Amino acid sequence: MDADKTILPMNLTGLFPAALSAVLEALPIPVFCKTEDGRYLDCNDLFLTFIDRSREEIIGHTVYELFDEDKAKVYDTADQELWQSGGIQEYEAHVKSKDGQTATVVFHKTISRIGTTSERIMTGVILDITELRRAEEKLLAAARTDDLTGLHNRKALYERLDAVCQRARRQSIPFGVLALDLDGFKAANDTFGHQTGDHVLKIVAGRLRKLVRETDYVARTGGDEFTIILEGVDSHENRRAIAEKIVAGVAEPIALPCGNETTVGVSIGVSAWTADGKDCRHLLKAADMALYAAKENGKGRVWHATEDHLESEPDGATS
Repeated sequence: MDADKTILPMNLTGLFPAALSAVLEALPIPVFCKTEDGRYLDCNDLFLTFIDRSREEIIGHTVYELFDEDKAKVYDTADQELWQSGGIQEYEAHVKSKDGQTATVVFHKTISRIGTTSERIMTGVILDITELRRAEEKLLAAARTDDLTGLHNRKALYERLDAVCQRARRQSIPFGVLALDLDGFKAANDTFGHQTGDHVLKIVAGRLRKLVRETDYVARTGGDEFTIILEGVDSHENRRAIAEKIVAGVAEPIALPCGNETTVGVSIGVSAWTADGKDCRHLLKAADMALYAAKENGKGRVWHATEDHLESEPDGATS
């Protein structure tokens, strides 16, 4: 079938000479052109490769003849909006490439008239921004990750705490905050050196991940300081049980690269959300104050903040 003669409008026949097709082929991105009735007028080979179709399957046909109905409706709706408004249209979409991988692309389309004719054509280009989005995601993740331990950092902790607090207010989902500070870390760091100290922090970080649930949020907030958000833990006893489990787990001996062993302990301050309308970040301060009380009263302890989050009362020592 000769698409130019039998399907395309007669006054558009021959409007794409070889020179213009050569320009399309020279562009390093997929390019396509459509008539106002939605039929493909021309495209370059990169577009054919992108949608995994032959030129014969494309030219003179509409999106409804090339794609499944749902996808065709999305493309056609966007096209109709551009035909009506004119100008330039740009939007981001996720599409599957011929190898089955999902790509993130930007469609950039414009309407123009051909010479002095009244006929309009749509010209579109497809920009593959998959790698750009992946790079952005990596940068965002890096900005919220502690370089040494791979745990969340303070910035990420604040964001998570705000989100958890909003859920607590909307759905009455309880949560607690644990503030942790290692006992004996400075001595181990001074005895074996900073590289060994880094090794100890990595081991402790790994233990913390294993000692809590996957839904709990573990962050490193300082040199040997950590914070954990326990979402959905609804009682003083349960929060205490988790904290005591952490105290026991962290205290296990740590094998060092030099062949020696060392041990560090941990003191923990605990605060709990209450429906009092306060900014949830005050829970961090309350947990910190409870932590200081635990350190002052013998270390290796779990200490729970009082209801006003300013004074503290002991949960007792843990063995």
